[in-house]
Amino acid sequence: FWPGLLTDQPQSNAEIMKAAIAKIGFALSPGQMNQLAGRMTFALNTFVKQNKIQDSGAGRDRRFFKK
Repeated sequence: FWPGLLTDQPQSNAEIMKAAIAKIGFALSPGQMNQLAGRMTFALNTFVKQNKIQDSGAGRDRRFFKK
């Protein structure tokens, strides 16, 4: 799910989250939003460690993109 949301252009966490919500296609409760954000963070960090995607920057300036 998550790698399919990434492009060749660097994207922030907020941009990836917006794409995820749009792909899900229905309104999420605040609790569901928090759970989705946590899963996204874990997944993106795991994919970076596995060299499946790349990242640049740190903290709020961190961006993710396809290899």
